[in-house]
Amino acid sequence: MNIERATSRPDFEEARQLIALMAAWDITESRTLGIGDKGVLDAYYGDTPDMMIARFSAPGAGLLVCRIDGAAVGCGAFSAAGDGAAELHKMFVKPGHRGKGIGKALLTAILAEMKQCGYASARLETVQFMTEAIGLYRAFGFVAAEPFHDRPENFRAVTLFLQKPL
Repeated sequence: MNIERATSRPDFEEARQLIALMAAWDITESRTLGIGDKGVLDAYYGDTPDMMIARFSAPGAGLLVCRIDGAAVGCGAFSAAGDGAAELHKMFVKPGHRGKGIGKALLTAILAEMKQCGYASARLETVQFMTEAIGLYRAFGFVAAEPFHDRPENFRAVTLFLQKPL
């Protein structure tokens, strides 16, 4: 397992492919809750590789990619969220690679990067059906937080906001 910062366009394109897998799963789950596909895509998955490069190459931000035998199997990103906090984004591990410690390794690396950038706390937004991810976040000390993004009414009942000091 190798975790590195995305620095090249191919790195960001690989991460975008992983995020597309996450989007497909999220859309399927969201449909069961009555949330339409377009709403999910617009709110969470509209970033192109160029948008990701601009956002996660900025100072105080980053995107990490986990590879096994050269193949991208997971990713996670962070950016400035204001008030000395960084926000975790785009955390995903391919289903066939889950349960192997990749999520734990990615989250450890991302939190270390956040701390190295001088952030005092980390925050994230997730949804209730991402139970494995929520378990990981709670194991790392994340606790419930007040909403830090405004979301459409139909998202509010299923959205969780978590935070932790670094």
